[in-house]
Amino acid sequence: MNNASSKVRAVYEALEMRKNKQALKLLVPLLEKKPTNAQLRILKALALIRLGRKDEALKLSRELKTLADVETDVSLLNNLAIVFREAGAPSEATECFVSALNRQPNNEELALCVFQSYGRERNFLKQQQLAQKLHKQFGNPCYVLWSIVSTTLQVLEGAPPKLLVLAERQMSKRADEGKLATYEELQLYLEILERQEKYTEALAVVEGECGALYTSAVERKQRQAVLLCSLERWDDARGTYQALLGLNEGQVKGREEWSHVRGVIHCAMQARGIKPVPNLPLGGSIGGSAGAGTGGPQAGVGAEDWAW
Repeated sequence: MNNASSKVRAVYEALEMRKNKQALKLLVPLLEKKPTNAQLRILKALALIRLGRKDEALKLSRELKTLADVETDVSLLNNLAIVFREAGAPSEATECFVSALNRQPNNEELALCVFQSYGRERNFLKQQQLAQKLHKQFGNPCYVLWSIVSTTLQVLEGAPPKLLVLAERQMSKRADEGKLATYEELQLYLEILERQEKYTEALAVVEGECGALYTSAVERKQRQAVLLCSLERWDDARGTYQALLGLNEGQVKGREEWSHVRGVIHCAMQARGIKPVPNLPLGGSIGGSAGAGTGGPQAGVGAEDWAW
């Protein structure tokens, strides 16, 4: 490593350790020798913003974002974007990437930077549109999933659930073609279905071939039980919770898992039309005081419901 490189490295290390005054001091002689060097000027802007000198940092950054040698260097763009984000101007960081991408429309790396920048702004509509464009342009199937995720995020942010109809069709097609290959894709598919209250379809996915993507038998059964409850199939849900009581997996011991015990109790009561008392401690109180326990069957609940 030559002397100049070691001095630049010292600036990076100072910034990483949040020694911003030291970084700015180290930059002074370097910029005297190379006053137009974009890398050094971006580092200066970063040091300034972290020292609270926001106006100076933004003025310098806005000058830099129009330079050709910055727009053609993804590393410099990423560093400049950090300045804008730390200055509370994430939209200007996005503008840097978009402008660079317009100059180099076939640069996939830049396109990914734009996609990530839209995400930081929570602009999921533009994320979706860009993902669709990337799929058409580069043919990578992962961009289809990115588009579906962006659509789902729009709904989570308050967009109408009808937006999920197309996303559901795309995921259903992937499942039918055997292309649903990861646990994360399975969770995305289930999220889309549940957001539309399509619990029957979601249950079929969990119980079908796609359900094999679960790496945990307990988690798969738990999701099945929750969906059965959503469908108010109380007897089936109770049976599933009872099956969970007999499942031991890693640190999860079926009979010791309170959520499974509570699930059996809840489903048994719902099946008999008994409304649970809010906030009543179902397991009894410490010391065995009368009135709070569930040591035996309640009125209307058969003894078979408690046989675990």
